[in-house]
Amino acid sequence: MFLKKLYEHSKFLFVVFISFILSFIFLNYKWGVVATPIYQYGMFSGTAHLKDTLTMMEININGVSPDMSQYSFISKDKMLVMPEKYLLSLYQNAAVQATMQSIFSKIGIGNWMHGSKFISDVNSKTFMLWYQHQLQYFVKANIDSIQINQRKLLWNGSKIVPLGLPQKISTLAYP
Repeated sequence: MFLKKLYEHSKFLFVVFISFILSFIFLNYKWGVVATPIYQYGMFSGTAHLKDTLTMMEININGVSPDMSQYSFISKDKMLVMPEKYLLSLYQNAAVQATMQSIFSKIGIGNWMHGSKFISDVNSKTFMLWYQHQLQYFVKANIDSIQINQRKLLWNGSKIVPLGLPQKISTLAYP
């Protein structure tokens, strides 16, 4: 048995190993933290349910929507997911700050919390300049204007049907 051999080899390593295992058991029991996803069946135990309505980002480069079929899956993913993740980060920054503030306030160090530690200082102009540079790498052309739209889609049997017109995201517009 491994534990018996480890004990005979080094009592110190045996204690460290057992302490490591017990700490993960304690974390998973006490706080519900999935410390080791390899050992956690719960990470993969549920069925993923799709919503009937989806939200998708659309981009227009120089007034034209690019033909996404000519790009690799990874390129398409980067082109469409980057603005989505940026918008999500705007919401999550405040949520993380509020969560951390409440936790640190309970242990008495909430006064030391500063928003600058949790809130990204990247504004939409900075993001769009960076995003323009990224898109130029994919489309291999100069970019004068970028418009990002959000569109709602509906699963209809085996097809995806657009719901209404795309909505321009006003915080993300270049130039």
